[in-house]
Amino acid sequence: MLGFNIHSTTAVLVLLLATAKPSVAAIEPLLRSQNLLDDSIPVKVPGGTEMLAHGGKCRAAFQMDGNLSINKRRGEPPYNPIGAFPTMWNTGVIGSGQYEYAMKLEGNFRIFELQDGVRQRTTFSTHSQRHADDGPTFLGIDDECILGIYKGTPENVGEKIWTNMHTDPLMPGDRLSRGVMYRDTKRNAFMILQPADGNLVVYDGSDFTDSDRTPLWASNTAGDASFDFHLDIRPNGLLKLTENGPPQ
Repeated sequence: MLGFNIHSTTAVLVLLLATAKPSVAAIEPLLRSQNLLDDSIPVKVPGGTEMLAHGGKCRAAFQMDGNLSINKRRGEPPYNPIGAFPTMWNTGVIGSGQYEYAMKLEGNFRIFELQDGVRQRTTFSTHSQRHADDGPTFLGIDDECILGIYKGTPENVGEKIWTNMHTDPLMPGDRLSRGVMYRDTKRNAFMILQPADGNLVVYDGSDFTDSDRTPLWASNTAGDASFDFHLDIRPNGLLKLTENGPPQ
């Protein structure tokens, strides 16, 4: 355990706990669970795979080093195919071996480190399996380049069971997992549980594409980069950061 508790009335964090719901957006699929029977959508991809979505506005880069990077072009379409592609979010997994990115049958997205083509360990996990209910799921990206894991199919999109960017109000009992961001659309600020060390940091801007990356506030917690972390919003008004051990 990282041993960090802070009362939710701390000013810089309170401003992040009330925001409007996002508008409904078209979802383009990236990966699918095995029980979603659509061969046009892969179940897994190797490191070095890139996918474009929403007319070239969004790019999902499944990198050779085991890092999933989401990039977002600014401005309006048509987008210049050789234009700048700022990083909006990434999983923070940086390695030197072989990696595979996969949706699991139970609705969990994982990044695996490989040795001679065999999965050796999980380096990143969304931990979304407890919400999937054994039905088909897919990893998709909306027109704001926000990732989500959804129940159902791209033609019949159901409940979102995981996202890398929360915009709904955080309530007692909610949890943010490693690398997940929380955006306050009213005050143009966002919070992220940084994947490299479990540090909870508040930045200006809507995401990293329009932030100067100078922290407005940080918990200054330091954890093991190979471990998972999560932030709980507790019923008694405390925020609790916990170190969980290696991803599962």
